[in-house]
Amino acid sequence: MLTGTGFDMYDASFSARSLMYVFRKQDYRSYDIKNIEEVKVRLLQAENYTKSIESSLKFNIAHTKGRALYFPQDYETEIIIRKANTNIKKILGINPVSRNDIIRHLKEILREGVPYVIGRYDIKRFYDNIKISALNQNLDESLSTTYDTRRLVSGFLSSHEALYSSGLPTGISLSATLSELYLRNFDRGIKALPWVRYFARYVDDIIIIAEPRTTAQLMESALISGLPDGLALNSGKDKRYFRKLERDFGGAGPEADFDYLGYRFKVDKILKKSSDCGTLASRKVTVDISEKKVKIRKTRFIYAVHKYLADANFQDLKNRFRILNSGHIYYDKTKNRYRRTGIMYSYPLIDFPSSSLNSIEKLYRTIFTKRYGPICSLLSHSPLSRSERKYFLSHSLEKTVREGVHIDLKPAEVVRLMECWKHV
Repeated sequence: MLTGTGFDMYDASFSARSLMYVFRKQDYRSYDIKNIEEVKVRLLQAENYTKSIESSLKFNIAHTKGRALYFPQDYETEIIIRKANTNIKKILGINPVSRNDIIRHLKEILREGVPYVIGRYDIKRFYDNIKISALNQNLDESLSTTYDTRRLVSGFLSSHEALYSSGLPTGISLSATLSELYLRNFDRGIKALPWVRYFARYVDDIIIIAEPRTTAQLMESALISGLPDGLALNSGKDKRYFRKLERDFGGAGPEADFDYLGYRFKVDKILKKSSDCGTLASRKVTVDISEKKVKIRKTRFIYAVHKYLADANFQDLKNRFRILNSGHIYYDKTKNRYRRTGIMYSYPLIDFPSSSLNSIEKLYRTIFTKRYGPICSLLSHSPLSRSERKYFLSHSLEKTVREGVHIDLKPAEVVRLMECWKHV
């Protein structure tokens, strides 16, 4: 079925021809497809599959930490889900703001030399508490002209609901799109409030910059009343932050210090008053890696050292160190695409010099130079040579991050090396 008018017509059908538009070169590798002729055959099979009223999409389901992770069982299911996801995003205009864009915009707004209020909140068990019945109703109203998409997605959601009562399945991109649809009216409602200067939500993490007279009670009440049925704010102290910044000038120490999306924001008092020549007042804002994420990286390296103490394999210790402190590219079979990962990709917007990177380096120096303490004492009696220690001590983490240093290890080797800290 075509939607739109004129040159903007979009083919939302599940014909083999339409499915070809969401085909990716990586599909050859992921699903062992030999050539383009086999692609055409598989797409035709997928088209026929969608025509069957009795058809239900086929998934393998794995369970981790109490959640069901869905993986397409065959290529036909993969391409149908991919097309349904594309249809919903295009027809309904769902295009979530990226994490990097949110951080950039937030930093610019925080720099303004005016009073304001910062509010940070978290939606409790977001995916788990989405009501499928309400989501299906939303789909029926929003996709009234695209019957096949609505039927396939509703059938998929109903099958999941029959197994798990409520919530969206994790592991597939369609769920992320559906969650955005579920909260679209909530986002619009909060942005429209007269006292809100800036609002952003990344999955379940919310940030609001508001007028200085805004109270915590007003902000929380607006969020709670605006959330769809079934969803609630997390009540944990570490999940909420509320701070009013006054019209104060200069002074020592940050006026606000909070974490958001893995970053730590420090906001100073206003640096200077506005001048007659047009210079605006501003605040210094420092963005770094959050303490929680720094602790995780430190803990992972400690696990790597413990592994070395058990097997005395220096090359493995060295490669684990490189994985933690460099970038690498790997092919993600579950997402059917190449991914860039590593510290410079996880935190590309930190400011230099970075106190978080210095803190991590300090741990490395302590481990490889001190002789006292549980790990240091054991390491001092290990076969680790002076030249091997020098490798770690001569490493500049800040330089590595700035220059975007990458490692070249096979994916299977990376998985094996990371096994020692998989629960961290």
